[in-house]
Amino acid sequence: MKKYLLSLLVVIAIGFFPIIGCKKIGKGYKPEESTETVEKSTPESAKEKSPYVSEKEKTGITGEGTSLETEKGLPETEKTEMIITDAEGKAKELWDTIHKENYKLNWKLWPDTQDFYKGREPHGELLTTYVNDIAYEAIKNKKGKLPVGSIIITENYTSDRHITFLTVMQKTKGFNPLANDWFWVKYETDGEITTVKKDNKALKLAGKVANCIECHSLQTDNDYIYTSPIIDIEQEISETKKKEEEIMNTERMAIEIWDKMKSDNYQESWKMWPDKEAFYNGIDPHGTLLNTYVNEVAYDSIVNKKESMPFDAVIVTENYMFDKSLEYITVMKKIKGFNPENNDWFWIKFKPNGAIMTEEKYGKTISLAGKVDNCISCHKNQFLNDYIYTSFVKGITKKEITEEKPEGTEPVYELMAKELWERMQNEKYRENWKMWPGKSAFYEGTEPHGFWLTTYVNDLAHEAIKHKKGELQPGAIIIKENYRKDKNIDSITVMQKIKGFDPDAKDWFWIKYEPNGDVMVIEKEEGGETKTIKLAGKLSLCIKCHGAQTSNDYIMTTPLKLMHTY
Repeated sequence: MKKYLLSLLVVIAIGFFPIIGCKKIGKGYKPEESTETVEKSTPESAKEKSPYVSEKEKTGITGEGTSLETEKGLPETEKTEMIITDAEGKAKELWDTIHKENYKLNWKLWPDTQDFYKGREPHGELLTTYVNDIAYEAIKNKKGKLPVGSIIITENYTSDRHITFLTVMQKTKGFNPLANDWFWVKYETDGEITTVKKDNKALKLAGKVANCIECHSLQTDNDYIYTSPIIDIEQEISETKKKEEEIMNTERMAIEIWDKMKSDNYQESWKMWPDKEAFYNGIDPHGTLLNTYVNEVAYDSIVNKKESMPFDAVIVTENYMFDKSLEYITVMKKIKGFNPENNDWFWIKFKPNGAIMTEEKYGKTISLAGKVDNCISCHKNQFLNDYIYTSFVKGITKKEITEEKPEGTEPVYELMAKELWERMQNEKYRENWKMWPGKSAFYEGTEPHGFWLTTYVNDLAHEAIKHKKGELQPGAIIIKENYRKDKNIDSITVMQKIKGFDPDAKDWFWIKYEPNGDVMVIEKEEGGETKTIKLAGKLSLCIKCHGAQTSNDYIMTTPLKLMHTY
């Protein structure tokens, strides 16, 4: 024990900090593998923790962050489960590195900044930012991205220049490709990793810190950097002008579409969508009640089940509230060459008076005309039906979607699964979609899924889950990455809600992919023969298991309703 205390005093003397992770057993100390409950009431309890982190643990696997609003310390005398992550070992090495290099003396300040420049929340009121040589060269020469090995150290000060904490970003090859490989750490002034409380657990802010990534992801075009542009300004200005011209052009096109609708007196001269009456029931994000009108070329295509809508087809949907008062009008027009990646649809959301509606996004006002992201991401779920939800408009009928094509052709289910995989990759779901609300990367899984799970959802699903809508709408997609105990990915399971696909099981389409995107297969004995079955479509095992949660829309992850327990 004396030898242990002497070693600990030496560590404290050189400015290092104790890392929790050892549990007292008799007169010795045994390293814990994952979690333990630690007493936060007295400094003595902290002194009993070993600074040891094994080489195996120094792999930089994620830590988890939480809101910086909770970082004012943990209540005294409270027992808190402390999460130990491999990221702590990496954070220790990083602290040692920057002090061995004596960064304050040998590193440069961020180009064109001085000591104590003005900061903003959640950082200090005043900031001083140091960078190592390779980062400095990339910033100075506007490389667009910082190279692997770059380190950024920001000292955070109060208005009276009292240092409160340090935030550090280090780019580490392969650490987190989804967020440009940045490793994030928040240190106290003595080098201890800042700890926050979340769900009665004490979390170290090191590794893939959720709040850091979420905030800095608004600067993905600038390599997650806020301090100053690291891209070529002239090129950026040129691209900005191009975007402004595109916006002006789309707004002009939208006005022309509105004028044409009014001059045609569409409510009188156009037909309603076949088999749809006035004020039929709508679903989010559209109105409670809907009226849908189509021009002649669109109507002919729908009635005759053409492969896709022809160019110049126009669909006008009036969105009403429950009392039948008009709220807004959404329009789709197919324009040749406008957006080939998304079937050339031009989208607009009008106010009842014809003004183009806008929304606030990332601090900017965005006009809802042209390539409207929310419209595309939702309607893309109907790629087999020319991006249309209202009813089937092409050769794939409800019957065909539930059957396989003749022998020698690709089954519909497998085709749907392949197209969905392509969409997932095109949308870069790991970068652009949100994780399931309240879930972080690598949360604990249960059979038949992985030992660890990471679950992503598209915007439509995220809103329904977050606001406890009770049920997910058609177009919702849930992607679950299934990992083995060593955190190597094993498979990817996906649920996609498709209107009319399988009403008996809430219209869920189920797929299980190999990590490379191939649809997984299983061997099944039937009538003395072994059959190979593709895991896509109406999967009986998935439906049977998830059927235990019919009141929760076949969802196991968390409740979708308020005040309901499972």
